[in-house]
Amino acid sequence: MRKGSPMILRINGMPMEYENDLTLLEVITQQTGQNKFDGMAVALNGEVIIRQKWATTSLEAKDSLEILQAVSGG
Repeated sequence: MRKGSPMILRINGMPMEYENDLTLLEVITQQTGQNKFDGMAVALNGEVIIRQKWATTSLEAKDSLEILQAVSGG
């Protein structure tokens, strides 16, 4: 895929279009609108990615992300 063309990622089961050459951290930040990620877990193509690797994990077209946020309450 050439640079600048959009890529489709599946996020929590929904197809979404993003710019090429984004990291996992950039997509999570855009998707959640957050810059604090306490209680958040992310799986890329079924594999949990530790938070320390989010900024260095590149995404490719057709990747699948599951973004989970723990919520407290009762």
